[in-house]
Amino acid sequence: MDLSPLKSLFDNADKIMAAARNNPLGIIALFLALVFAVGLFFFFRESRNAKILMFLAMMSCGVWAVMIGMGAVKKTQPPNPSPVPFEGHEITYVGRVLDRDTHLPVQNAEVTINIGKFVEKDFTVANGTYRVKFENAKPGSEADLYVQEDAYEPYTDHLTAADVDSMQQVRLTPRKKRPTPERQSATYGGRVLDAKSHSPVAGAKVTLGLRQPVYTDSEGVFLFDLPAPLKGNVSLSVIAEGYVPYETTLNKEKTGTIDVRLTK
Repeated sequence: MDLSPLKSLFDNADKIMAAARNNPLGIIALFLALVFAVGLFFFFRESRNAKILMFLAMMSCGVWAVMIGMGAVKKTQPPNPSPVPFEGHEITYVGRVLDRDTHLPVQNAEVTINIGKFVEKDFTVANGTYRVKFENAKPGSEADLYVQEDAYEPYTDHLTAADVDSMQQVRLTPRKKRPTPERQSATYGGRVLDAKSHSPVAGAKVTLGLRQPVYTDSEGVFLFDLPAPLKGNVSLSVIAEGYVPYETTLNKEKTGTIDVRLTK
């Protein structure tokens, strides 16, 4: 037998009575219940039928008062709170769109990233880079990447949670076949992040061989646009205040991006 309604009634008895006292009908019901209770006491020696009628009248008034009180309590109770949304954080996807044949940057390509029902987009700038930012993304989210440009075939890719810490390389296929140039340019770039927090390290000095150094931007991105691929092994060093210097070796076989993780 389910006694939960009775338990709820007793648990809220003080609230029910208080609500009944604050309602004119509730006050009348309580008064009549009290009158019939007193009448039942004084007319205890009356006939059995009279006592039954008096008791039923008292109970009816009491039930009336309880119902009025319960109705008032139900109206004053706040609705169930809506579910608390997840506590997301700001993330930025960074990448570069290049022509697959010439390896030259593609400008004004439309880059769209979907995380579930949330959609953000950006257009590539002169050096082919894009930055798509989500203000309140769920940690560990996966995403879908779409890139479109009229002169190229559409490009799609699936991004995992780890891809947010890397600089994506997108190579678009031209709609019309073009002759491959004899001399191709080459780009070497990547992102410099804190090894522990994975936050971008801005202003880090990046040096590739004897070339003029470049500095990372607010997203930790650096780029070296070279007229031709590297012919041999060339050292790449990264220096940032408060971090241990980083150094690695690049050559013409090195493709994709260079993900640098600095340790404090």
